[in-house]
Amino acid sequence: MKEFFSSFSTRETSLSIWILIITFLLLTLAVFNKDLLDSFKDALKSFFQKLIVISIVLFFSYILIIILGLNKLGLWDFSLLKDTIIWIFGSAFILLANFSKITELFYFKELIKDIVKGGSVN
Repeated sequence: MKEFFSSFSTRETSLSIWILIITFLLLTLAVFNKDLLDSFKDALKSFFQKLIVISIVLFFSYILIIILGLNKLGLWDFSLLKDTIIWIFGSAFILLANFSKITELFYFKELIKDIVKGGSVN
């Protein structure tokens, strides 16, 4: 675990602290503002719909199986945890959110072209 925390640069540590501060401030505001609290409750209800929860559980189960398999093959170790977390909440989670946009097989071909060009994932 010490290796994990020592892998953070000062920029990443600073960003993490600012994210925690902003999250704390927003939650504090939500507690004291009834409209914001109601909106927050509605957002949580929406997030915990049955299909969304099932999708997210399957998503993380799939990633866990891949990580365990790669670890067994010697291709993944604990030093890659930070990069894995960034990938999960960056690229992988965005792809999961855009899953409903897939209408044809060529979607992945165009997606890979955009990624290689450095374009955005729509």
